[in-house]
Amino acid sequence: MVPYEGYIALAEKLNALTPGSHAKKTALFSTGAEAVENAIKIARSYTKRSGVIAFGGAFHGRSLFAVSLTGKVMPYKAGFGPFRRRSTTPPSPATARTSPR
Repeated sequence: MVPYEGYIALAEKLNALTPGSHAKKTALFSTGAEAVENAIKIARSYTKRSGVIAFGGAFHGRSLFAVSLTGKVMPYKAGFGPFRRRSTTPPSPATARTSPR
């Protein structure tokens, strides 16, 4: 639980705005990297799988785990390893659509 009334009030408003009558949970994060890391932790906990798919050429943030997912070596990863090994690195859908055949 978060002890901040404003956080709880905002989470309740967001839950009310989202469709469906099922139970809902809301988490707010201060950075994109923090959101990426928590999304992966939640997915891994739910699926009981450790693998992660991260598209090649993508940027996921500057924290250590987020950088390990980032597909761009320069300038984000060069000289900073070792990083967590990625399970799969397919090309991004945008790259696949725009690449010459």
